[in-house]
Amino acid sequence: MDKLIWLRDNTADILSLDRTITIPNNRLSIVSSSYGNDDYDRTLRIKNVEEKDSGLYRCVQGDVTIAEVLLEILVPPRIISHYPSQGRLTVKEGHNAKFSCSASGQPIPKIIWEINGLSRPATRIDNESSIFILHNASRTDSGRVECIAGNELSKVSRQFLLNVKYKPTVTVPSMIPLYIRLYETTILSCIACSNPPPKIDIYKQMGYLNAKEKIESKLNDTCSQLTITISMKDSTLFGLYVCRSDNSVGNAQTEFFIKEEFVSTKQPFVSQVKRNTERTYLAVVTESSKRNIGLIFKSNTAAHNCHIRHTIHYKSSILPLLIITYYLLQLHSKFV
Repeated sequence: MDKLIWLRDNTADILSLDRTITIPNNRLSIVSSSYGNDDYDRTLRIKNVEEKDSGLYRCVQGDVTIAEVLLEILVPPRIISHYPSQGRLTVKEGHNAKFSCSASGQPIPKIIWEINGLSRPATRIDNESSIFILHNASRTDSGRVECIAGNELSKVSRQFLLNVKYKPTVTVPSMIPLYIRLYETTILSCIACSNPPPKIDIYKQMGYLNAKEKIESKLNDTCSQLTITISMKDSTLFGLYVCRSDNSVGNAQTEFFIKEEFVSTKQPFVSQVKRNTERTYLAVVTESSKRNIGLIFKSNTAAHNCHIRHTIHYKSSILPLLIITYYLLQLHSKFV
């Protein structure tokens, strides 16, 4: 009678002959059950199975296959290579950022990519590797890029740090243009954001600026604010100012004007409109400047006694008298 033999098809190895293991592997053994015909009971046992043990096993007697078993070893995913190897990548805004990740496991792991927790499709996927190219990287892409490999057993990930460098953007939060009276003190503020962090300066175009106080404060990792205090001690300080910011990527600037606000030294201007002998409406100019007129409206009747203050803002060269007359007529219509 032919003896029972265990074969491994994918390596063409004869593993056992009857009860004897024929290859040098102490993890293999032949065992027999405690029941049945011992002559036909040859069970192959593999201890501490490894990934390399996967394959088709057959028990044969002569030319007849008595039993066959396809052994598949499930292996958790493992990342075996990645780029950039140091885990950090720096690019300029508008350039491409390339990452790659390879993983092993059984079943073959599926690889997905995330940027700051949001899924992004891979550019190319091979059997066990994946390449991810972020085209036209923007400043909002800075942060965590993650390669996640998973199969039915578990998941594993590799994180990268993406640093997108960009030139400054400059804003002036103050009301533009600024109207300041001579000999007054004003505060100028300028905010710049960039990566690497910006350097900021405020200067007067075509002139010298002697700031009483200059304070630069960091708002966050990418934004800083410069605040300066200026005493407008002479008229040469009025004019065009520039806020400029620089870093290693580039520079940017914004311009703004400081204009002088003039105060009128004339006597108060009085205008009257009479409907009849019973009512008189009086307007008195209490304050005037280059931008506004302060008015007090009065009625001399007991039935329609009023005392109304208005400040009129204007930018054109319309005569104040026309403006006052208009407001008097509006006031008069309320009492007719």
